[in-house]
Amino acid sequence: MTTHTVISDQPARSAADIGHPASLLTFDLLLAMLLLLGLWPVMLLRAGVALLVHGRLFDLSPRVGRDHRLFQRIVFAGAGFGKGLPVLFNIVVGDLGFVGPRARLPEEFDGWTAADDRAAPRPGLVSTHRVRRQAGIAFDDECSDDRLDTDRLSVSHSVALLARFALVRLIGGASATAETIAVVSLFGVAVANASMDETIGWLLARLRSRRKTNCFFVNADCFNIAARNTAYRNCLLNAERVLPDGLGVAIAGRLLGTPFADNVNGTDLLPHLCRAIAASGDSLFLLGARPGVAEDAARNLAAQAPGLRIAGTCDGYFSPAAEEEVIARINSSGAGVLVVAMGASRQELWLERNHGRLTPPVRLGVGGCLDFHAHRVSRAPQWLREMRMEWIWRLLQEPGRMWRRYLIGNGVFLLRLAAHVHSVRRARKGGAA
Repeated sequence: MTTHTVISDQPARSAADIGHPASLLTFDLLLAMLLLLGLWPVMLLRAGVALLVHGRLFDLSPRVGRDHRLFQRIVFAGAGFGKGLPVLFNIVVGDLGFVGPRARLPEEFDGWTAADDRAAPRPGLVSTHRVRRQAGIAFDDECSDDRLDTDRLSVSHSVALLARFALVRLIGGASATAETIAVVSLFGVAVANASMDETIGWLLARLRSRRKTNCFFVNADCFNIAARNTAYRNCLLNAERVLPDGLGVAIAGRLLGTPFADNVNGTDLLPHLCRAIAASGDSLFLLGARPGVAEDAARNLAAQAPGLRIAGTCDGYFSPAAEEEVIARINSSGAGVLVVAMGASRQELWLERNHGRLTPPVRLGVGGCLDFHAHRVSRAPQWLREMRMEWIWRLLQEPGRMWRRYLIGNGVFLLRLAAHVHSVRRARKGGAA
């Protein structure tokens, strides 16, 4: 069932030697055996389908396991439901765990040296990175997430991560297999369907070409505002790019059959953009929030992106009479990117109104993003973000200000979304006929 071809010259070690406690190994073994016992009718049926349709039971594929040793990952022949169930045998014999770094292909280890112990721990079916990818927020390096799993090897960590993965799947996170399109039309607004890396690349290309670009983010509340504010809706329609933010927009994409690749929100995007700007030698200007917030955010962002040049900062509480002076400060700063944090819809209307007067080619409307990066408002725990439930954290922090937006606004959005999805599906049927 398994083959162990050593591709490392290190002496063989037990799983416990590389940090797997005996309790975790026992947990994996017992859970795998319980699942095999409970699912044997399904597996028997799936095995029959594999034999009848493909003439064989299993497909085997080589993977690198603990101690850098090869094993054969087992799945049922063919595609479809239940294909991966035989991988439970890999867990029973110790090739895999339920939680751990992804089991990599042998070719991913080209150039590997024996001194590199990061690949030594036993791989698993579910990792922190996989949960974040399922949730559409896998913005950090996979190896960093792998180290988190390796450093936290325990039964409690495994149970918690498996529970989070199950909840994200139940909620319906991003789908790696679903067909994706470049733009999803939501309530007539063209929302870009791109990963975080693709979005950063697009913004840098616009920056290099010096093409004036308004880039906005939309969540459920934004669509509620756009339904009653024509000027704001026109800003979204005229923007060079609109990006999806939050659970409501993710639900909309799935109901329309066009799931979004990532939850590309402004708070997560800004540090990645800052690192890219620091590498390119460009600079940015931070505008918005209360006095002192932009300055604090600038210091924290610069610490995350060594070499980042902050061309200037200004709070968002300037008077109409001071607008000319603010625009002059922005233009004279030489910034390539202007980050505006005034909240929807004020920031979009301000950028649209001053589109021809501003010189920074890339302009972002980021809402309350600077408050987070200035550490004036705390972000939700990772597990809440993975389930796209950060709004619950915001509601608990500021119930007096946020209750109407979330408790009433989310319901209004879902009602409007149901009507929108119904009309889109009816139009598709009419077109097909």
